[in-house]
Amino acid sequence: MTKKVMALLIPIFVLLTLPSCQAIKTRYRRPVISAATQNPCDEIAHVGEAIVSRTGIVFSLENRSNYIFSYSSHWELAYYTNGRWRPVQRLPGLNIGWTDIGLSLQAGDIRQYRQDWGWIFGELPSGRYMFIRDGFFRMDKGRVYAIVEFFITEDCPLYLPYDFDIE
Repeated sequence: MTKKVMALLIPIFVLLTLPSCQAIKTRYRRPVISAATQNPCDEIAHVGEAIVSRTGIVFSLENRSNYIFSYSSHWELAYYTNGRWRPVQRLPGLNIGWTDIGLSLQAGDIRQYRQDWGWIFGELPSGRYMFIRDGFFRMDKGRVYAIVEFFITEDCPLYLPYDFDIE
């Protein structure tokens, strides 16, 4: 009798918890995009030209502040439609987690980044996009957002080239 009760409780528990887990993900992603578009950080600036493909981007960020910009490996991607920024939807069935590795960009430094998203989002269609990396200068100052806005056009290659140097 106990085995039958346990067998019935587990599916009910899964049904009750899954929708709330999905809602938490949605609530988390939208505020990051909204905050980034309302409060972009001018002290962490995209410099130079970006190399864009349908599955990734290479760009450089410059820390123009007097503080170290600290961040993790987490980033977001948004697209612009009907006057609003919206999160790019992940591939169906993909459930990823980010490793919280502490990274930093020293005051006055420039660093080049390569972000491949084909494994998360697949091939993106033509449109206006924004890469968002959030971090902080000092914990008491709150979050700051480094953003890189870019366009994917019909003639963008599918993949990034491999013949350039990344620091």
